[in-house]
Amino acid sequence: MKPLLLSLLCVLSISILSLTLSTQQTKQTPTNDEKLITITGAIREPQKAELLRSRISLCELLAMAGGTTEQARGTVELRHNDKSGSQLNTSKDAKPETYELTQLIRTCPQSAPFVVPGDQVFLPFHDYIYVDGDVLRPSRYIMDTPVRVTEAIRLAGGVSQNAVNVNIIRCSEPHTGRPARELLISLKDLYRKRSKDIYLGVNDIVFVRGSGRYHLIVTGLISCPFAATTSSDLLVRVWH
Repeated sequence: MKPLLLSLLCVLSISILSLTLSTQQTKQTPTNDEKLITITGAIREPQKAELLRSRISLCELLAMAGGTTEQARGTVELRHNDKSGSQLNTSKDAKPETYELTQLIRTCPQSAPFVVPGDQVFLPFHDYIYVDGDVLRPSRYIMDTPVRVTEAIRLAGGVSQNAVNVNIIRCSEPHTGRPARELLISLKDLYRKRSKDIYLGVNDIVFVRGSGRYHLIVTGLISCPFAATTSSDLLVRVWH
């Protein structure tokens, strides 16, 4: 009886100790973004960082987050928390400080701006369109200026001899929880200006379809590019 009682007491003691340590660890972890640095966008390791010092240079922050991805537009946006440090300055009217990435790297770390807890760093993505199907150079293309459907096809080297129609998947339009809207246009009508040569939005897909059997079942099978990581999806890391 005594060994059993001792075993139960040991288990109970360990459980209480584990609960105490868990509570202490939870208390030590920041529970809101006011105590964290958030870095998102075209960065290899988007995250929220708990900083165990008063500040960090923007240049060092980018390095610790793995550096930029190939999708980075070439600028860095920095939003500071408000003067009281109690709220994030995230209103649409508040313009972020913008830095050229090449200039930032060139002058780092001597004149690099500093980031403190509560600040938000965002690296804008290039705007892309996607051209696929019966074109000569199917690929992803940077959209620095507005592009029409015929211009997108021209970027991809033009269409093959079998091309008949073009599917436009409007990934740029809100489509959460449902398939993106698709437009089907005859290439003949498009080039004879019987159909409107519309402007494409960011992440729109132009899929040129041929006359073969395979192309008759493409509609609805093309997915939009994945959405960027949201702030709520980020892991919290501790930086010394």
